[in-house]
Amino acid sequence: MLKGRFGRKSKEEKAGLKTTTSFHDEANVASQGVIDAARQRRTHLTVDGTVDGTVSILDGEVFVAAPHENGVKASLFIPEDPRISVTIDGTTMESGLYELSGSEQVTLTPIQIDPHCEIRLIPASGNMELIMSIDLQPGILYQPEDSPPENKLSLEWNEVEISAAPPTEADLLNILEQSEYKGEVDRSALSELALATDSVERVVLRGLEAYPSKPEEFREIPLPDPDYVDPLHRRMKLQAVQSGTAVGVVDAPVPPHTGTDIFGREVSPKPRPRQKPPELGPGVIRNDNTILAARAGRLVFTARIIDVVPTVEMNRLTAKDGQIVFDGDVKVYGDVEDGSLIKATGMIQVQGGVYGSVLVGENGILIGGHCVKTKVYAGWAKDMASQTLTVVKETVERLERYLKDVSRVLDDAREKLGNEASTQLQVLPSAVLDKYHVALPRHLSTLVEQYAKTSQHSLGKHLEPCIRLIQTDWIGPRLKELTLEKGIQLLNQLQAYEEYLEEHLHADAASVEINALTSSTVDATGPVSIVGRGTYASHIDSGKSIHVAGFARGGGLKAVDAISVRELGSPSGTETRASVTSRSGIIQVETRHPNTLLEVGGNVNRNLTQESHITFTDKRQD
Repeated sequence: MLKGRFGRKSKEEKAGLKTTTSFHDEANVASQGVIDAARQRRTHLTVDGTVDGTVSILDGEVFVAAPHENGVKASLFIPEDPRISVTIDGTTMESGLYELSGSEQVTLTPIQIDPHCEIRLIPASGNMELIMSIDLQPGILYQPEDSPPENKLSLEWNEVEISAAPPTEADLLNILEQSEYKGEVDRSALSELALATDSVERVVLRGLEAYPSKPEEFREIPLPDPDYVDPLHRRMKLQAVQSGTAVGVVDAPVPPHTGTDIFGREVSPKPRPRQKPPELGPGVIRNDNTILAARAGRLVFTARIIDVVPTVEMNRLTAKDGQIVFDGDVKVYGDVEDGSLIKATGMIQVQGGVYGSVLVGENGILIGGHCVKTKVYAGWAKDMASQTLTVVKETVERLERYLKDVSRVLDDAREKLGNEASTQLQVLPSAVLDKYHVALPRHLSTLVEQYAKTSQHSLGKHLEPCIRLIQTDWIGPRLKELTLEKGIQLLNQLQAYEEYLEEHLHADAASVEINALTSSTVDATGPVSIVGRGTYASHIDSGKSIHVAGFARGGGLKAVDAISVRELGSPSGTETRASVTSRSGIIQVETRHPNTLLEVGGNVNRNLTQESHITFTDKRQD
């Protein structure tokens, strides 16, 4: 803790004059003329013709008048107060009442408490900051009150506050320079402290902060406001970019930087959590530190992937147009007619109706018209990813066991035969496969078959590096040329693909919105909404919830969480089923016709008469 003390000099001290705290001392007076004027005032205060003596005070000086003839002497009462110092003829007097004949020399000495300024330096923020605290305390000057001539006078005093002067900015900077602390000085904080009129504190010194290493950072370049909004989710704005458009920049990595605290000691940076850089999809290319669109389409810029997803647009689709299998979004402004197939990794939007066709969309499906004899699948990639992940996990486990055995056999052989037996060592990987892991090639073949199912999807594109290695080294005559290095290379590729699949499984569920449905099937991982008249003889399966704004007659509704229907069944008793698999689920029906079956968890109910305003849970509530 460092302390400093500062005070304000009087005008006389600045002028080089000798001063004391006594008002009676003539050294406090600039000229003899001032003293003569005071003497004249004293004569004036003496009342002519009075009998008794008097005592008076003017400007801190005591004047005593002797009594006339047999008059009573003046008396001065000195109270018991440590702020008062009174001397009579050079003797300091105690408190009490004193008679004055008029010949005494009475001197009043005012007591003064000097103002002071205390400065403290306080380390803070883990020794990375230094706080300067200034405590300003004003001083007090006790001055006697002026009093007219009286026979008996009691001394009274006034308190005059003396402001404490803050140190100058140069004084404060000098204190820092002479201290043990090191760092960057905040001159603006010093300026504020130098102008202080009360106690205050500021951070005046900072150490050098340590920074951890920073990997490459991918930043999106803002594009003009989009003119197309995803009608399915309402919230997702889709932006169209042209080929060659700069869509992002890459900030260079920053190496770690050590710091120092205010004591000059080295401070190591805290480790930064490792972040995986986003994957660059086939729709973008990197040119130095710029990300460019490699094709026209919709920009996807997330922490996981940067890509430009193309969008196919057409007026209508018929069987003559063939099957549409597309890695992106598909938008049809008219109808999708009999025999058509649309399979898209993005979203499918049809403004018209769909008749006798199949629609498969990974990110969701929106149909503005009537669906008749149609199959609709939304979020199909999630199920495919789950199936593929099962095959990959089993393959990885078998491959790890095989490589462990090969490594052990090779180590034993090198220990027994030495490096001279290099020719014999080359055949050991294939021998271990033939003798102990005959099922591994079969699992690899299963993975190749699974790739054929996903080849038109991003799941398959990420699997391609693994398939090339399998087809090159693990099928046919090449099995005799296996090495430990080839096995490790395939294992690394499969583990990377396994991680990609697990991330894919956490993608948002795909929603479906259709105007009306007849003799059709809907299977979605997300919520399903029938916003028009309703459904007839159709089956809907949702991984979330189902909402039917109109009627649901015939067929069945199946959801995980909830089902809401305005009218279930028909007055003629058409059998219709609504089922929620979750035990905490709920079914709500405005009008429930006879012969409809409700099921929540294991609770099943079939009615024989019409009912209204039904809320059905694991415990029925009417």
